[in-house]
Amino acid sequence: MGVDAATVHGSRGWVAVALREGRFTEALFASSLVDVRQRMGDDATLAIDIPIGAASGAAERRCDTLGRQRLGARRSTLYPIPPLEVLQEPDHAAASALCRELTGKGVSRQSHGLRHRILEALELKADPHAFEVHPELSFLALTGLEALAPKKTWEGMAQRRHALEGAGIVLPLDLGEAGAAPVDDLLDAAVAAWTADRIAAGRAECLPGDPETGEPIIWI
Repeated sequence: MGVDAATVHGSRGWVAVALREGRFTEALFASSLVDVRQRMGDDATLAIDIPIGAASGAAERRCDTLGRQRLGARRSTLYPIPPLEVLQEPDHAAASALCRELTGKGVSRQSHGLRHRILEALELKADPHAFEVHPELSFLALTGLEALAPKKTWEGMAQRRHALEGAGIVLPLDLGEAGAAPVDDLLDAAVAAWTADRIAAGRAECLPGDPETGEPIIWI
């Protein structure tokens, strides 16, 4: 199953796309990652488009550095993740000041805005079937292209949907409640599911973190 953060009818939650043997089976919208896990069962492989853990006191996670290098022109789509201490600070100004103290750099509102999602994902850090992914990296691996058009453009959406269909992942017109999620979030969840299938089959690659600090890994 591929999972991406999404807002549906004003409610924040997670949209998920499930595959079985590489083919679409269902899509769902859930209020929490714990709910996604409960609805899919303990043995389902979850590939989640959110950092699962942040380094403590570090300037940048190694996997993020490697990911931005691979993304090239689309590197800005992989937001730098501040240290855990920064994410635990609810006020952006205070968080940015703390980040500057720890790393020499402040934290953007975009990165700090992910704090609730990242802290929620920490609940699955010990789950052996939950993996961190980044959809832009997965789409590059799926398409073999050096770069794709921005995902919110017509060309970008068409590229991504065509690539998924070429891999046998066809999203039906009726996705139930999940169908109210933004299209780009659904496509991101679908390619995350593609990576989840690769992980389960032992075909995925990964961008490693620092093994000495236990940093997370981004799977592709």
